[in-house]
Amino acid sequence: LQRWSRHFGLPTTLSTQRILAQVSEFLVNGDGKTDLLTSTANALSNLTIWLAFVFFGAIFLLAERPGTVANPALNFLPRKRQMQMAGAVRDLEPKLRWWVLGSVFNMVVTGLSAWLGYGVILGFGPAAPLAIIAAFGELVPNIGPVLAFGIALVFAVGEGAFGLTGVTIVYIILQSIESDRKSTR
Repeated sequence: LQRWSRHFGLPTTLSTQRILAQVSEFLVNGDGKTDLLTSTANALSNLTIWLAFVFFGAIFLLAERPGTVANPALNFLPRKRQMQMAGAVRDLEPKLRWWVLGSVFNMVVTGLSAWLGYGVILGFGPAAPLAIIAAFGELVPNIGPVLAFGIALVFAVGEGAFGLTGVTIVYIILQSIESDRKSTR
């Protein structure tokens, strides 16, 4: 570390103690800025809001008459590709509508189940936001439910061992319900 400090012309010599102190300072109080947990929570909440806007925007676009949005957008393509793209949109539109309806159903079932588990059974105060996060987590396969579980675990830490165990059990039950739903499709 001393050699690297001299090589890069650092004003103070690096040491493992100095690096650990800077890392812990960053993690604890962010060196005058927001700490790492707050930054992560902000990023996750922004991602959740973005997913909500995209998802509900897709619902509203699909509620329009077929061709209302796609036909004007086709004008941006070269003429020789417009017919080809119009055919693709025409073929995909009904499938996309059913996917959105299925996703909404999946989100509602997951959100209600999470709310029942966190709020009614475990008695968590933030049950509604955790249920909303779990519902929107269903939009991102595999990763979304795990992120929702991680956020619920962060809230459960304040409840102690009972909260951590309860959140883990609720997550396992939710995933069991979801896998049963998917296997019957």
